[in-house]
Amino acid sequence: MAPVALLRIFLKVNKTKPQGRFSFTDMDRREDKMLRLVSTMMALFIMSFYDVTHAEVLSNMNMDSPGSASLPANEFYPDGKLRKEYVLEKNDIVCKSYFRTGKLFAERRFIGAAHDQGLVKSFYPNGQLRAQGRFKGNKLEGQTQGFSGDGILNVEANYKEGKRDGIYREYYPTGQVSSERTYQDGKMDGAWKEYYDNGTLHSEVVYKNGRQEGSFKIYYPNGKLKYSDNYRSSQLKDRKLYTPEGQVTTEYKFENGQLVKYREYDPQGKVLLERQGWQ
Repeated sequence: MAPVALLRIFLKVNKTKPQGRFSFTDMDRREDKMLRLVSTMMALFIMSFYDVTHAEVLSNMNMDSPGSASLPANEFYPDGKLRKEYVLEKNDIVCKSYFRTGKLFAERRFIGAAHDQGLVKSFYPNGQLRAQGRFKGNKLEGQTQGFSGDGILNVEANYKEGKRDGIYREYYPTGQVSSERTYQDGKMDGAWKEYYDNGTLHSEVVYKNGRQEGSFKIYYPNGKLKYSDNYRSSQLKDRKLYTPEGQVTTEYKFENGQLVKYREYDPQGKVLLERQGWQ
């Protein structure tokens, strides 16, 4: 599933029956930020394969004599402006792509004896670095970083053979971590945590091998639990809502994805309403 589509499902606001994960309304404020960050990282994927691959370069080059290698011809927009060029810098091959304005759009540097690894960068139209990372054999490898239009780091991730592997972090403009999660072989594995801009934990959810498992929790700014879901085998089993003081206000029990019991409590913990299912 595409990352943006996946995020929209995760961040969906369910204003009726709370049957799905991430249905709490205060997650809504994070949707635009998250989608922008995904856009930044997608820019890195797109430009890492932007009109040039390792095979293209090698098939268009005479590598018998690297010092006098024959580079692919430059490419131009219909109006004659330079679109792409290849430059030989010592033993490195550098492919540069440009916006129609002439500003640098992306730069990919092929290094190593086989020119099968190197650096890749993309830029905003104002010249500011947008994303950067390393690749090996046409796959992202190691750390990648994404930046805002004014040069502030807003996301960083680690890759192994083209798949996310290790810590993934997002940042507020202040530099404070806004979100962090762990991947293994391209799948989320471990806790996904989000934070308020003061560093206090906002929410956490646990994944195992790409599937939600265990609990999903949202906290008040004072650190008290606000909302909790518990999952087993990726199925929702129970859900609770709390007051800022920590008192349970609402409780749900699920079986096979269906609500089987619902309770509401008063501030003293006395049951105000109890029913089976949605009846």
